[in-house]
Amino acid sequence: MKTIISIFTLLLAFQSTAQNLVPNPSFEATNGSFCEIMYASDFSATSQNWTTPTMGSPDLYSTTIPSSCFNHQPNSTYDGPIGIKGSQLPRTGDVMSAISVFSIQGLEQREYLQVQLSTALTPGYNYIVECYVSLADSQEFATNQLGMYLSEQAISSNSNNVLNYTPQVTANDYITDTQKWVRIADTIVATGAYTYLTIGNFSSDNQTPTIPNPTSSGQAGTYGAYYFIDDVRVERLRELDTDEYEFGDYNTKHKKVIKVVDFMGREVEFKPNTPVILIYSDGSRKRVIKSEQ
Repeated sequence: MKTIISIFTLLLAFQSTAQNLVPNPSFEATNGSFCEIMYASDFSATSQNWTTPTMGSPDLYSTTIPSSCFNHQPNSTYDGPIGIKGSQLPRTGDVMSAISVFSIQGLEQREYLQVQLSTALTPGYNYIVECYVSLADSQEFATNQLGMYLSEQAISSNSNNVLNYTPQVTANDYITDTQKWVRIADTIVATGAYTYLTIGNFSSDNQTPTIPNPTSSGQAGTYGAYYFIDDVRVERLRELDTDEYEFGDYNTKHKKVIKVVDFMGREVEFKPNTPVILIYSDGSRKRVIKSEQ
């Protein structure tokens, strides 16, 4: 039997050493302000880096535009024919986006957000993919079908209908919170050189379960499910930094192991397949795990 000492760095959940690959992750960078209900071309022209891949029309909301604007937040005084979607402050900064992920049963209408990542993902490596969402409190429904799809090429459609793709990251449950921001996140292993991220509902109407939103206003234009979105992130996770040594090599000519402790600081035996911390005679420490092959 061969005994190996593997020296490693702890991998903390969702912790990374790389930068966020999503440019303009909280939608703060814009080409000037906008004070209307947005069409598809308006969104792509106003938001830097982000576009709409279909004829659907995402919205940008801001706290710095006049309160009479439809897309002012948190409390718009807009009195036009279309009802206000709801009240919300951006999770960070002054700007956030929003999309309709379900409208009227049978119409198959969707809105999506798409961004080109600053660097393509490296196949075989682990990445965290996340965004924060909040249900617009005036809307009719909540759903669990918000997803995030990574692709090597941009996806698009000349309609405002469903993009039929399978997202790598989806919501785990119905997102019903209209006050707080809810995190949608997962870790993935990149299976391609993904360069584009698209956010939205990729399921058909029949495959999109909904539940009533008790705060729905019933006003014109507040049918379906509509979510505010902020703080989008794609980052490579910290990889295990591992070296192997024959058993006994953890002592060196210049220093000796004087104590073995667990991660709570309790002295323990050095057993196989159990991560521990070695404390050396010179005061240095090393996290290791001993595996037997």
